[in-house]
Parts: sequence; structure tokens; C-alpha cells
Amino acid sequence: MDPSLSRLARMPGEGSCPASASGALCADDASFEQLAAELAGALAPPIGRGAATDGPRSFYIGLNTTLTTLRHSSSYWQRGTRGADPTASRNAHVDPVLSWNRLEVRKGLPFGFEVGSSLGFGLHTAMWLLSAELKLALFEGFRSGLGALPDVALRAVTQQLVGASELSLRTNAVDVTLSKPYVLGRQHVLTPLLALQLLFVTAKSGVVDLTPATHGVTSCDPTSGDVSCSGSAGAADLANNVTFRTIHRTRVRAFVGAEERFRLLSIALTLGFDLSAPELQSESPGDGVPRDLLRQFSLHLACGLRY
Repeated sequence: MDPSLSRLARMPGEGSCPASASGALCADDASFEQLAAELAGALAPPIGRGAATDGPRSFYIGLNTTLTTLRHSSSYWQRGTRGADPTASRNAHVDPVLSWNRLEVRKGLPFGFEVGSSLGFGLHTAMWLLSAELKLALFEGFRSGLGALPDVALRAVTQQLVGASELSLRTNAVDVTLSKPYVLGRQHVLTPLLALQLLFVTAKSGVVDLTPATHGVTSCDPTSGDVSCSGSAGAADLANNVTFRTIHRTRVRAFVGAEERFRLLSIALTLGFDLSAPELQSESPGDGVPRDLLRQFSLHLACGLRY
């Protein structure tokens, strides 16, 4: 499931790619945007705990898994991922959901603040995810008098994808969480939660060779470091080194779920989903690429120790 952007090419005369005498290929920006947007949706920081903190002495360590839906039958996932055979033109076995697993640690601070970090990796990928977050509990612990008020917290999260040589993907998120704990049987605390998240996505590509099997510089046979061999087959192939259009997207997501605590053990299950599906930033005239982004659903399961 690693990105393989060299396959996301348009032939001359296809869609918005102009026909030229050199036969240069064009970057399929629409497919790149779809691929990057769905990958970013799978990386979106989940919300797997209530709004209240455990105080300045608290500490949390846990593991969590997020499963996110994909348009796995689409051409951009089949062409845009490596698959079991990197020499093939398509990935014949695209996963229907993308699974990300994280090791997460958090530390409570005075005045309702909490800091955290996580290290994640994608199943069937060589990609890793690094993140850092800061949380502030605005209202927490009102159990009498103002006991009708839920706990409310704000959180900011930044994430960076590593391990994808052709793709740079960063997400920044700001979310607000409302929750209310209920004590059951004196030892269990069940906390239903509802959250709203703004996810800001930035996706960039490096220089991608759309014809990796052809070596343009070798074909040029340059001398004295001069590769401007105009008119040669090598010079034409050098025109197939492209950079995809940088993607900037904002997605509005909601989360609903619950956290259950028994002594030190904490287990949470939440469902995240897009509230809207924005249109493509890139043009996709007649190339079969959907004109809107997929409304993705994510199932998040977390288990850890809080003390």
C-alpha cells in the first residue's frame, strides 16, 4: 500500500494533457489529490477519550488502531500504490480499509493542560507517522451545582508522515470534545463523547519520474556534465520528470463513541466520519476520476493504562 506516484501519469492528449511532438507525459493531479486526501483521512488523529484530564500527576500509555474506508476499486489506488509486484502496472490487491496502529503517551500538566505524542505505522506499508498534541480542558469536574454541564476540551494536533520517498504529507487538526462520565457499579466509569474536528491537509510530491524504466541521462550520453541534448530521446524522457500539484484541503469531521475505565485500564471505541465531501481542487476532465472526495468513515479502538 506504499505510494507509487510514477504510475499516476496521463498520456499525451488524454484529459487535460496536451499532445506534443516530444510525447511527454503529464502528472495526473486529480488522481494524486484523491490518493493523498484519502490517505490523509486515514491518518487523521482520532479522538478516543473523554474531555476531562486526570490532573497534573497523571500519565497514560496505550495502543490504538484506526480502520478507515477507501475507494479501493478506484484507478488511483490501483495505479498509485506499489502492490506485491512493483514492476506491475497496477496493484491488483488494494486493501478495502487502511489500518494504522499507534503507540501513544500523554502526560497531565497543571491548569487543565495535557501534552502527548504518538508513533504510528501503517499495515502493509513502510510508512510511519509522528505526532504531537496539546490539550486544554476548559470545563471539567462539574458534578454538583453546575453538574448539568459536560466536560469540554480543546486539542491541537500536528502529524508528519515519514517513509514515503515520493510523498510529503502533513496534517494539522483542531478539535473540541464534549463528554460526561457516569459511574457504574462504583468501579466502572463510562464516558460517552461527542467531538468535532477541523483537519488541515498539506500534500506535496517530490520530483517523480513518470518513466522510471527509461534512463534519460544515459540516453543523452552527455559530455562534460552537459545534459541539454536537445532533440534526443534522452532529452524527451527528461521532460517526464514532474512534480504534482501541492494539495491544501480542510475537512470537517465528527466523532461519536465512549470510553470505559476500570481502575487503571482504559478502553475506548469511537466512530469518525466526514460531515461533507469537498470537490476536487484539481481538474479531472473525462479521465474517470470522481469529482468529489470520498466521505470516509473511521473506526477507532484504543486500550491503555491511565494512572
